[in-house]
Amino acid sequence: MLFRSKQLKNKVRDWEGIRLIEEKGKTYFTSEERYNTGAILYYIPIVPLYQLSKNPKRKKVTQLLQSVCSYLYHIAGVPYYRKQDSYLFWMYEMVTEWITSDDENEEKQIHLSEIKQAEQIGDFMEQKIYNQNNLTLFKDHLKNFKAKDLFDNDCFMLARKIFSLYQQYPNATIYQNQQSCMDTEEYENDTVVSMDKYVSFCADDKGLLFETLFETVNSEFQECTIMEEPTVIKKFDGSIIKNNNLDFENRLFPLIEELICILNNF
Repeated sequence: MLFRSKQLKNKVRDWEGIRLIEEKGKTYFTSEERYNTGAILYYIPIVPLYQLSKNPKRKKVTQLLQSVCSYLYHIAGVPYYRKQDSYLFWMYEMVTEWITSDDENEEKQIHLSEIKQAEQIGDFMEQKIYNQNNLTLFKDHLKNFKAKDLFDNDCFMLARKIFSLYQQYPNATIYQNQQSCMDTEEYENDTVVSMDKYVSFCADDKGLLFETLFETVNSEFQECTIMEEPTVIKKFDGSIIKNNNLDFENRLFPLIEELICILNNF
């Protein structure tokens, strides 16, 4: 199971098909619709946002992107790598331990510098996007924004689409249609890639530290056999069919990819 971090492509709904079920003397059909995440790591780099915030000419666009990140953090439920309950927190910790204990690493000082930056900037920017004012003023930031160049316009268009999604689905999270494998034997054997492992804020997706992190994550995921993805199962047994769909996911995940692309190319 190979995971990629930078290849962006259009997503489509992946239909798992229709099944005939016989249960307790009843026969009915079920349909399963899955969002194909394409084995991509949705790791949102926070260091570029910090660097952008230091440019006085980019104050307004920084506010927009901080509102976007606040939405992803507070509402959509994207994990933050400096939180101890996040998967990437422990992956960074493991990589740091390897680096500090390897006396033969010729690039050790570069690694240590990037580790320090990841920790300090990560803690600082978490305070920024944690601020609820980013959400309260999201609409005002959009209303008062005037794009000065192509980068500004790209950020504005992204923020507007994210805000529209927020308005339409004010309580939706990336986990709302997650089909959990918590009770399966495979999960106990650590062969499941849960959504919190491949969707997260990270420090940066450039540099030696990220290369080591990416290789480590990729190696771990290749040992897995199950990947949790947003999935909707509908049961056609005569009962009322809930209006379950993957509209939220089909809009959100491409927007996360777009955000990653923007942060890496400003």
